[in-house]
Amino acid sequence: MRIFLIILLMLLMGNMVFSKNLGVLPEVLNPENIQVRDNEVFVVEGATIYVFSTENLELIKKMGRKGEGPGELKVTPFLSNSMSISGDQIIFDSIDKLVFFSREGNFIKEKKRSPQFTQMLPIKDNFIVRKRLLIEKKQFTSINLFDSKTGKIRELYKQEFSAQRNLINMIPDSINIQVHEDKVFIEESPKGFFMEVFNHNGEKLYSIEKEIERIKLSKEDREGALNQLKVDPFIKMQRGGWEGFKSQNKMIFPDFYPSIQDFVISDNKIYVRTHKVLDGREEYIIMGLKGKILKRVFLPAVQKPSFTEQMLGTNIKFFSISRDKFYYLIEKEEEWELHVTIIN
Repeated sequence: MRIFLIILLMLLMGNMVFSKNLGVLPEVLNPENIQVRDNEVFVVEGATIYVFSTENLELIKKMGRKGEGPGELKVTPFLSNSMSISGDQIIFDSIDKLVFFSREGNFIKEKKRSPQFTQMLPIKDNFIVRKRLLIEKKQFTSINLFDSKTGKIRELYKQEFSAQRNLINMIPDSINIQVHEDKVFIEESPKGFFMEVFNHNGEKLYSIEKEIERIKLSKEDREGALNQLKVDPFIKMQRGGWEGFKSQNKMIFPDFYPSIQDFVISDNKIYVRTHKVLDGREEYIIMGLKGKILKRVFLPAVQKPSFTEQMLGTNIKFFSISRDKFYYLIEKEEEWELHVTIIN
């Protein structure tokens, strides 16, 4: 009997999630993205990237600032700047240019880009570009390969935008993309739990498709989505506020959540966040790069972007995964804490 209890206790302990508060990031006021690489924490805020040590959260360096000169970036409401790390370079993406820094934080160069692009990710000598399209009065988001030498665009995938004229999908389903080892992974959740993988030339390599449980929207879910939209900064800017916006638009709810909420790739594994929740924690399906399911874990729920930011598909993420550790930001009393959980 005693052995049985010990085994049961070990199994229960294996399903528990232990989090540690690493401390406060006093320099950070309004973070938009966090990435952890090696022993460094990169936090994007407006036109600046802060870099902290994971050991003691000491500020190591910062790069970028608001402006229009060399090494400076514009800050645009509801379109956050984003950061990617490619080799020994850090690439800061803003509305009209890419700014390149060394890993030491030194300014290298900058490259103008089209303001029609809403995101650019380097992939070998090319870029993956997110842009908006209007086709027969209907809005789409498209993911494209951009040849930096010829300027040619090759569409890889497009999806209907979550908001059309006077019609708002209250559960925004924007496209999530990740670049890893000269491959681009595109999740296409309107098709279910589905991803396509392309090489750096935009040639399709393979697809990943799984049958998973669909999560039905509850009455509380609908009320929560409406409350989030009511306090959205974009709504507050509209004439008449929420009441004026509500009178001019129709809000619709799907019966089910999308199969994929978002995903990240780390240590040659795909971590897919679904909409399944258990005891306040969110499910992540961990797969190999070809789609083999390795395990399912429930990790601490993290703060979500505003409704408008979710709808636009900006690169705002308040969590990062590195070396089987889940790092996430929590706002407490106007300060941001960094927490970490070991993924068992």
